[in-house]
Amino acid sequence: MGAWGRIDVKDCFGSIEAPALERALRRLGAARREIRDLLQLLEGLRIRGLPVGPAPSAILANAVLAAADEALEAAGVRSLRWVDDMVVAGRDIDGVKRGLDVAREALAGVGLVANEGKTVFGDGTPSDAVRLSPTTAVRLSPTRAGALP
Repeated sequence: MGAWGRIDVKDCFGSIEAPALERALRRLGAARREIRDLLQLLEGLRIRGLPVGPAPSAILANAVLAAADEALEAAGVRSLRWVDDMVVAGRDIDGVKRGLDVAREALAGVGLVANEGKTVFGDGTPSDAVRLSPTTAVRLSPTRAGALP
């Protein structure tokens, strides 16, 4: 089995800002009027980002995060994502680290950041995971993985 990594978007719903949502919806071909109406509705809620919980929020978040999918695919990184949970796969830990870096850059491109406290990677099975803090890795079980530089 190869290596894998999992990355989570920090405060995903609350961090999606109107310009990123508007760009994503335009890229998907939504009409300007519908985009404007949606953005006005969200502004009227007086919350930061998207509301947490409603199914439409997940759909809108997926639209914004499609840019990360495209960046990973363009970089040749195998990945799987549902809303703010992303998994990358590679032949080895170094390949996965590169994939996680691509994911971080793609998130930054839409105004989002990774929750490094939830980022894990490993080789073999998920029980071989290494959980990362912003500066170090803590070994959860024996693995060939180490701290990210």
